[in-house]
Amino acid sequence: MRPNNALQPHGERIVWIDQIKGIAFFFVILGHLSLAPVFKSWVFSFHMPVFFFATGCTYNIEKILRTPFSDYLRKLSRRMLIPYVWMQLLCMVPRYLVARIKHGEVPVPTYLFGILVGNNNLVEAPSNPLYFVLLLFAAELVLFLLVKLAQGDFKKIALFSAMLLPFSLLSQKIHTPWHLNVVPAVIAMILLGNLLMRLYRTHREKLEQMAPVQYIALVAALFSVGVLLWYFNGRFSLHGNRYGKDFLCAIAAAVCTSVAFALVLMKLPKLSVLTFVGQHTLLYMGLHKPILLVFESLFPAWKEQQWFVWIAAVVCYVLLIPVTLLAEKFAPFVLGKESERGDLAMRVCEVLCVIGATCVPFVYLVNHFHGGVLRSGVLMLLLAAVLYLLAVGGLWYVCRTVLRFVFLPKQEQSA
Repeated sequence: MRPNNALQPHGERIVWIDQIKGIAFFFVILGHLSLAPVFKSWVFSFHMPVFFFATGCTYNIEKILRTPFSDYLRKLSRRMLIPYVWMQLLCMVPRYLVARIKHGEVPVPTYLFGILVGNNNLVEAPSNPLYFVLLLFAAELVLFLLVKLAQGDFKKIALFSAMLLPFSLLSQKIHTPWHLNVVPAVIAMILLGNLLMRLYRTHREKLEQMAPVQYIALVAALFSVGVLLWYFNGRFSLHGNRYGKDFLCAIAAAVCTSVAFALVLMKLPKLSVLTFVGQHTLLYMGLHKPILLVFESLFPAWKEQQWFVWIAAVVCYVLLIPVTLLAEKFAPFVLGKESERGDLAMRVCEVLCVIGATCVPFVYLVNHFHGGVLRSGVLMLLLAAVLYLLAVGGLWYVCRTVLRFVFLPKQEQSA
């Protein structure tokens, strides 16, 4: 077994990068619960930047230079936009249930419009944390253009990124679709992650040769500096486009805390749970918030209890593991992956499994928990079901014949 700090050959995943994303996502779940304000503010200082730093650690500028823009856009769309749409549609079910329990009204048109807007500060969407996917998509697309413009020169790329950064800093607390004004700040974090990875590759042997006491002192110093910088800077939120008192202070706090976690994980044995979650953060990002909303709606009396916050976080973290395994097996296109099975009939069965797994619990739970919301009439229920199936079928037809997405049979894709 390779150690966690091994630099894997032949494009294999680096263990500690997956694991730091896995542990960061537990903090993401905590941050979306009724956590104590001070602790929540600290969690927000690093829990999202970690993912952008990790993106930078694996960002391959040389490979980008060899990739045509059309190919890169197609690959990026399949990897991010398609899962974004599917997960938002799947999250309509728990959001509908929560809206019926809390308010008795369901703003379905608002939710559908929110999927397009991608910023719940403007319009509510079924799963608000999925803004991360759109933001990363836009940032990687702009960064691709900067890499091409700078011809792969890292110093020029950093300079161009610095020239765009005021667009984020001068528009704090201003909300735009897809959080587009936050893109320069995200690009800066991706490049910083790439720089940190270069430094790690250069000084890796020195880190490995450090005495345990020195290593622990380094981790403690980084963690302490990160906490102090957060304390002086205040709340940092990419979602709200707020960077506290000083952007550099906010980034330094995130870097120190993230590097401290990474150094600890490099010395620990491989933790399969963290690795698994780190490899499936897209689905976790999409589905965790609706699950938490259902928890808080069914148990409102426990919402403000701190022990409930930790229990809910652990339950949600673990519950999404079988959900992810089922999605990989029966609906890999939801995760932006291509199925190994080329049989079209099997793919239709996969889609029907997703629809059935979505609709059946939906009809049962809404009727059971809200006194029979859908019992207004059999004909209306059948009409709603037919319209829903037609909508999904129409989307499937467009994806199959026009857009030719990744979940098509391989022979049709190459035609």
